Amino acid sequence: MKNSCIISFLLLITISSFAQKDYSGIYGSSNKEKNKYLTVMKIDSTHYKFWAIASAKNYANNLDGIIEQKGDSIQYNYTEGNKVCPIHFKFSSTYAVVYPEANAECNFGFGKNIFATYPFIKKQKIKSKKITNEYIDYKTYRVTTKKINIYTDTIANNIRSSYFMKGIKVISPAINQYATNLLYIEFLAYTGDFIYGWIKKEDVKLIQ
Repeated sequence: MKNSCIISFLLLITISSFAQKDYSGIYGSSNKEKNKYLTVMKIDSTHYKFWAIASAKNYANNLDGIIEQKGDSIQYNYTEGNKVCPIHFKFSSTYAVVYPEANAECNFGFGKNIFATYPFIKKQKIKSKKITNEYIDYKTYRVTTKKINIYTDTIANNIRSSYFMKGIKVISPAINQYATNLLYIEFLAYTGDFIYGWIKKEDVKLIQ
Protein backbone atom coordinates (compact mmCIF):
# COMPACT_ATOMS: atom_id res chain seq x y z
CA MET A 1 0.00 0.00 0.00
CA LYS A 2 2.84 2.37 0.87
CA ASN A 3 4.55 1.75 -2.48
CA SER A 4 1.26 2.29 -4.32
CA CYS A 5 0.79 5.65 -2.60
CA ILE A 6 4.33 6.72 -3.54
CA ILE A 7 3.82 5.70 -7.19
CA SER A 8 0.49 7.54 -7.33
CA PHE A 9 2.07 10.63 -5.82
CA LEU A 10 4.94 10.61 -8.32
CA LEU A 11 2.51 10.08 -11.20
CA LEU A 12 0.45 13.04 -10.04
CA ILE A 13 3.56 15.25 -9.91
CA THR A 14 4.57 14.13 -13.43
CA ILE A 15 1.12 14.83 -14.87
CA SER A 16 0.89 18.20 -13.13
CA SER A 17 4.35 19.23 -14.35
CA PHE A 18 3.49 18.27 -17.92
CA ALA A 19 0.15 20.07 -17.83
CA GLN A 20 1.81 23.27 -16.61
CA LYS A 21 4.30 23.37 -19.49
CA ASP A 22 3.68 26.40 -21.67
CA TYR A 23 5.02 26.44 -25.24
CA SER A 24 3.62 29.89 -26.04
CA GLY A 25 5.86 32.11 -28.11
CA ILE A 26 7.18 32.81 -31.58
CA TYR A 27 9.06 30.20 -33.60
CA GLY A 28 10.54 30.53 -37.06
CA SER A 29 13.28 31.65 -39.40
CA SER A 30 13.78 34.15 -42.18
CA ASN A 31 16.19 34.76 -45.04
CA LYS A 32 16.12 36.24 -48.55
CA GLU A 33 14.58 33.10 -50.01
CA LYS A 34 11.77 32.30 -47.56
CA ASN A 35 10.07 33.19 -44.29
CA LYS A 36 8.39 30.79 -41.88
CA TYR A 37 6.79 31.79 -38.60
CA LEU A 38 4.70 29.96 -36.04
CA THR A 39 2.99 31.88 -33.24
CA VAL A 40 1.57 29.85 -30.35
CA MET A 41 -0.62 31.04 -27.48
CA LYS A 42 -1.77 28.84 -24.60
CA ILE A 43 -5.47 29.39 -23.94
CA ASP A 44 -6.16 26.85 -21.18
CA SER A 45 -4.56 23.81 -19.54
CA THR A 46 -4.70 21.65 -22.71
CA HIS A 47 -5.40 23.97 -25.65
CA TYR A 48 -3.31 26.34 -27.77
CA LYS A 49 -4.16 28.80 -30.50
CA PHE A 50 -1.64 28.77 -33.36
CA TRP A 51 -0.90 30.88 -36.44
CA ALA A 52 1.48 29.49 -39.10
CA ILE A 53 2.74 31.58 -41.99
CA ALA A 54 5.09 30.46 -44.76
CA SER A 55 6.10 32.56 -47.75
CA ALA A 56 8.70 32.58 -50.51
CA LYS A 57 9.08 33.93 -54.03
CA ASN A 58 6.53 31.58 -55.57
CA TYR A 59 4.11 30.90 -52.72
CA ALA A 60 2.47 32.31 -49.61
CA ASN A 61 0.50 30.06 -47.30
CA ASN A 62 -1.01 30.40 -43.88
CA LEU A 63 -3.06 28.38 -41.43
CA ASP A 64 -4.45 29.07 -37.98
CA GLY A 65 -6.49 26.99 -35.59
CA ILE A 66 -6.82 25.53 -32.11
CA ILE A 67 -4.87 22.46 -31.09
CA GLU A 68 -5.42 20.20 -28.10
CA GLN A 69 -2.65 18.54 -26.11
CA LYS A 70 -3.37 14.93 -25.17
CA GLY A 71 -0.45 13.36 -23.37
CA ASP A 72 2.60 14.02 -25.53
CA SER A 73 0.49 14.28 -28.70
CA ILE A 74 -0.74 17.53 -30.25
CA GLN A 75 -2.82 17.17 -33.40
CA TYR A 76 -4.87 19.46 -35.63
CA ASN A 77 -7.25 18.06 -38.25
CA TYR A 78 -7.32 20.39 -41.24
CA THR A 79 -10.33 19.79 -43.50
CA GLU A 80 -11.05 20.91 -47.01
CA GLY A 81 -14.09 19.48 -48.73
CA ASN A 82 -14.15 15.77 -47.97
CA LYS A 83 -10.42 15.56 -47.24
CA VAL A 84 -8.89 15.52 -43.78
CA CYS A 85 -5.23 16.25 -43.17
CA PRO A 86 -4.05 15.34 -39.64
CA ILE A 87 -1.26 17.78 -38.73
CA HIS A 88 1.04 17.08 -35.78
CA PHE A 89 2.90 19.54 -33.58
CA LYS A 90 5.94 18.70 -31.49
CA PHE A 91 7.44 21.26 -29.11
CA SER A 92 10.62 21.55 -27.11
CA SER A 93 12.34 24.45 -25.36
CA THR A 94 14.32 25.24 -28.53
CA TYR A 95 12.09 24.39 -31.49
CA ALA A 96 8.66 23.41 -32.81
CA VAL A 97 8.05 20.86 -35.56
CA VAL A 98 4.93 20.84 -37.74
CA TYR A 99 4.46 17.76 -39.90
CA PRO A 100 1.65 15.79 -41.61
CA GLU A 101 0.58 12.34 -40.57
CA ALA A 102 2.22 9.58 -42.57
CA ASN A 103 0.35 8.73 -45.80
CA ALA A 104 -2.16 11.55 -45.25
CA GLU A 105 -3.43 13.62 -48.20
CA CYS A 106 -1.99 16.97 -47.19
CA ASN A 107 -0.90 18.41 -50.52
CA PHE A 108 -3.91 20.65 -51.04
CA GLY A 109 -5.24 24.01 -49.96
CA PHE A 110 -2.37 25.61 -48.04
CA GLY A 111 0.05 23.00 -49.43
CA LYS A 112 2.99 21.44 -47.60
CA ASN A 113 4.93 24.62 -47.09
CA ILE A 114 4.10 25.20 -43.42
CA PHE A 115 5.54 21.79 -42.59
CA ALA A 116 8.93 22.54 -41.10
CA THR A 117 11.11 22.78 -38.02
CA TYR A 118 10.72 26.23 -36.48
CA PRO A 119 13.53 27.38 -34.14
CA PHE A 120 12.30 29.10 -30.98
CA ILE A 121 12.67 32.87 -31.23
CA LYS A 122 11.12 34.40 -28.11
CA LYS A 123 8.28 34.40 -25.63
CA GLN A 124 5.56 36.85 -26.50
CA LYS A 125 2.32 37.75 -24.80
CA ILE A 126 -0.36 38.64 -27.34
CA LYS A 127 -2.50 41.58 -26.24
CA SER A 128 -6.16 42.09 -27.06
CA LYS A 129 -5.45 45.23 -29.11
CA LYS A 130 -2.88 43.43 -31.27
CA ILE A 131 -4.44 40.00 -31.84
CA THR A 132 -5.72 40.92 -35.32
CA ASN A 133 -2.07 41.24 -36.41
CA GLU A 134 -1.77 37.45 -36.15
CA TYR A 135 -4.51 36.67 -38.66
CA ILE A 136 -4.16 36.76 -42.44
CA ASP A 137 -7.75 36.02 -43.46
CA TYR A 138 -10.54 37.08 -41.13
CA LYS A 139 -13.69 39.18 -40.76
CA THR A 140 -14.72 41.40 -37.87
CA TYR A 141 -18.24 41.52 -36.46
CA ARG A 142 -19.91 43.70 -33.86
CA VAL A 143 -22.45 42.26 -31.42
CA THR A 144 -25.81 44.00 -31.93
CA THR A 145 -27.90 42.14 -29.35
CA LYS A 146 -27.89 43.11 -25.65
CA LYS A 147 -26.42 39.77 -24.49
CA ILE A 148 -25.60 36.67 -26.52
CA ASN A 149 -24.57 33.12 -25.72
CA ILE A 150 -21.45 31.36 -27.02
CA TYR A 151 -21.89 27.74 -28.06
CA THR A 152 -19.28 24.98 -28.14
CA ASP A 153 -20.73 23.22 -31.20
CA THR A 154 -22.46 23.91 -34.49
CA ILE A 155 -25.88 22.75 -33.30
CA ALA A 156 -26.03 25.07 -30.27
CA ASN A 157 -26.37 22.24 -27.77
CA ASN A 158 -23.80 23.38 -25.22
CA ILE A 159 -23.43 26.93 -23.94
CA ARG A 160 -20.13 28.29 -22.60
CA SER A 161 -20.08 30.08 -19.27
CA SER A 162 -18.82 33.21 -21.07
CA TYR A 163 -21.11 35.53 -23.03
CA PHE A 164 -20.85 38.71 -25.11
CA MET A 165 -22.48 42.05 -24.52
CA LYS A 166 -23.69 44.48 -27.17
CA GLY A 167 -20.91 46.45 -28.88
CA ILE A 168 -18.17 43.82 -28.50
CA LYS A 169 -16.07 43.20 -31.63
CA VAL A 170 -15.26 39.58 -32.47
CA ILE A 171 -13.07 37.92 -35.11
CA SER A 172 -14.23 35.21 -37.47
CA PRO A 173 -11.19 33.43 -39.01
CA ALA A 174 -11.38 32.25 -42.60
CA ILE A 175 -12.29 28.63 -41.91
CA ASN A 176 -14.99 26.35 -43.26
CA GLN A 177 -18.29 27.51 -41.74
CA TYR A 178 -20.58 24.48 -41.70
CA ALA A 179 -23.50 25.95 -39.74
CA THR A 180 -26.04 28.01 -41.66
CA ASN A 181 -27.32 30.06 -38.72
CA LEU A 182 -24.17 30.11 -36.57
CA LEU A 183 -20.82 31.85 -36.96
CA TYR A 184 -17.48 30.67 -35.57
CA ILE A 185 -15.69 33.45 -33.68
CA GLU A 186 -12.60 34.12 -31.55
CA PHE A 187 -12.01 36.86 -29.00
CA LEU A 188 -9.14 37.82 -26.68
CA ALA A 189 -10.31 39.74 -23.61
CA TYR A 190 -8.24 42.38 -21.82
CA THR A 191 -7.93 39.89 -18.95
CA GLY A 192 -6.06 37.52 -21.26
CA ASP A 193 -8.93 35.02 -21.58
CA PHE A 194 -9.21 33.60 -25.10
CA ILE A 195 -12.83 32.85 -25.96
CA TYR A 196 -13.89 30.82 -28.98
CA GLY A 197 -17.03 29.10 -30.16
CA TRP A 198 -20.19 29.67 -32.16
CA ILE A 199 -22.69 32.52 -32.00
CA LYS A 200 -25.93 33.22 -33.83
CA LYS A 201 -25.47 35.22 -37.02
CA GLU A 202 -28.59 37.22 -36.25
CA ASP A 203 -26.86 38.71 -33.18
CA VAL A 204 -23.92 40.32 -35.03
CA LYS A 205 -23.21 42.71 -37.89
CA LEU A 206 -20.27 42.53 -40.30
CA ILE A 207 -18.09 45.65 -39.98
CA GLN A 208 -14.88 44.60 -41.78
